[in-house]
Amino acid sequence: SSGMAFGNIELSWTAPHEDGTFGGSVRSYFVRYATSAPGGDPEAWWDAAQNVGQQPPAPQAPGQTETLIVEDLIEYQDYWYGIKSDDASGNLSAVAIAGPFIARTKPPAISFIGDAPDTVKLDSLLLFNGVAADSGGVLSAIKYSANGNNWFDATIDSTADSSYAFIRKYFHFSQNSGSNPSITIYVRAFDLEDSSTIQQNIVIDNVPPNMPTVTSSPPDTTSDNSFDFEGTKDADANVWAIVKIGSSPGTLLPTQLGAEDTLWVFSENIYYQGNVRFSFFALDNAGNSSDTLDLDFLLLPESPNIIDPDSVTYHNSNIYNPQSDSFAVTFKIDQLNDSLPAIRTPISSW
Repeated sequence: SSGMAFGNIELSWTAPHEDGTFGGSVRSYFVRYATSAPGGDPEAWWDAAQNVGQQPPAPQAPGQTETLIVEDLIEYQDYWYGIKSDDASGNLSAVAIAGPFIARTKPPAISFIGDAPDTVKLDSLLLFNGVAADSGGVLSAIKYSANGNNWFDATIDSTADSSYAFIRKYFHFSQNSGSNPSITIYVRAFDLEDSSTIQQNIVIDNVPPNMPTVTSSPPDTTSDNSFDFEGTKDADANVWAIVKIGSSPGTLLPTQLGAEDTLWVFSENIYYQGNVRFSFFALDNAGNSSDTLDLDFLLLPESPNIIDPDSVTYHNSNIYNPQSDSFAVTFKIDQLNDSLPAIRTPISSW
C-alpha cells in the first residue's frame, strides 16, 4: 500500500497465457477478497470470498503487469485476495491467493493545547499539553524529544474520548529549556504503521531589559495622597511596580501597558501616614527582570481640627460618650477637593 491514498491497496500480477504456457490473452479476470486466511482448500476459500467493488482491468498480452486499486478499506484490517481468469470458452483457471495486505492508513493527528511560549528564560521548565487522535482507533504511544533523536514517553491521561470514527487521547510532559540559544520540541503520535510529528521552536533569552526610568514624580515629602509617575522603558518589556507601605511588603502591580510601548504611566492613591516606597522594574516576554528603581516618600497628610469646643455636650459627665455625644469638625480644603468650599460638618454618634 506504499504511495497509495488512505484506505487503498494496489494489487498487481502478471498476465497469463490463455492456454497454459501457450496462446494469447485470457478473456477476463475475477477478483475476490476475505478477511480470513485460506485454509486447506483454496477453492472453498474462493467460494466463500466476496467480489471486490472495483472492475478488474481488461487483460493485456501475456507477461504484462496488471494492476487493480482496491478502495475504501478499513484501517489496520488484514485482507487476502484471490484472482482467477477465464478463456474464450469460459473455462476458469485455478485461484491464486495472496495476503495478508493492509490498506494505507491515516497517520494520527496531533496538536498542542494552549499557547506554548515563544521565548523563555535560561533553564526554564517548559510544560506542554496536547491531544492526539487516530481515525483507526489505535494509538500505541505519544513521544517527545528535545533534539529529534532521543525520544521519551509523554504522559497519557487514563481517560480518552472515543467514538465510532476515531479515538482521542490527551497527553502532557515537561522539558527543561537548557542554555542553548533555542530549543525545538518534537512530539510524535504512533499507531501501528504511521506517525506524525509536530514541533515547537522556543528561543532562550537570557538578556534582561534595561531598568525603567522615571521622568516625573511627586516631591520626597508630600501631603498629597495621589502619586503619578511616568517614564520610559524597553520596547519589548512591561513595567511593574511594588508599593510598600511601612513594614507591609505591598502588592505587585502592572502598569497596564502594551508590550510595544516605550512610555509607561502609573498612578496610585494611598491613604496612609508614614513611609511609602515605590519599586519599579521591567519584565520582558521571556520573564527576564531588570534592575529595580526605588523611590521613597514620606506621606504627611494634614490632620483634621476639632473646632468650636463649646458645642460639645458631655451629658452631665466629664467623660466623652462616643455613643451619644457630638461635635463639629473641619478639614482643610486641599485634603478633600479644591473645588469645594470650606466645610464645617457636625458629626454625631461617634
